[in-house]
Amino acid sequence: MKSVLRAFEVIRTLWEVRSAGPSEVAAHLGLSKSTAHVYLRSLQETGYVVNEDGTYRLSYQFLTMGSRLKYRSRIFQVSKGEMRSLADATDELVTLFAEECAETVLLHQEQGDQALELGTYPGMKLPIYSHAAGKVFLAFLSESRTREIRENLLLEQQTEATITDPVTLQTEVDRVREDGFAFDWDQQVQGMGAIAVPVVVADTLCAVLAIACPTGRLQDEAYRTELLQKLRETVDSIAIKYQYGT
Repeated sequence: MKSVLRAFEVIRTLWEVRSAGPSEVAAHLGLSKSTAHVYLRSLQETGYVVNEDGTYRLSYQFLTMGSRLKYRSRIFQVSKGEMRSLADATDELVTLFAEECAETVLLHQEQGDQALELGTYPGMKLPIYSHAAGKVFLAFLSESRTREIRENLLLEQQTEATITDPVTLQTEVDRVREDGFAFDWDQQVQGMGAIAVPVVVADTLCAVLAIACPTGRLQDEAYRTELLQKLRETVDSIAIKYQYGT
């Protein structure tokens, strides 16, 4: 078991530093160079690491697995076309999030002509408390799941506007539950706002659909109302396709 955990630590190290030799990996993990080399060679033999003249990097095997996981997802399959249409209609960045391990995971995104360039990518994880989509999860996941998340939630500052007080966050989540949607700005990224709605099928929260745009645009109430209407229409279409396979 310890060896398995250590192998994953080596993988994470290569993910963080992009590429490294045995000495660098050893220094990161407090291992001897020879031990680090054994792990790297084993990962190379199984196809998860590539050796390029003594420097190791993660292989595209991770891309293969991640892409297959995404494309096997029913919520992605029924959402991608609707998201493309929404991005074209709004010219903004449209994002689809899942929840896993008390974090939000970006499952898919579609960019409109005026979309923000945020450097986001499928698989990217964000704190569940610091952006609109995460607050929708906190509002609409089951009571037992949200309790489990809150018990282990560490509210860390992402920007000056991030909510780090548990009482304030709960008040915000209660409002989201009552309103049926969430919006905020500058809490995850300065200058970025987002508005998000739940994708609910047969009383089960499947995902959260959101639109991200510059703070200034989202602060316009009329524009925010327009985005919300388009989001809700899109979510209705997604829910029908998910449930009935149309």
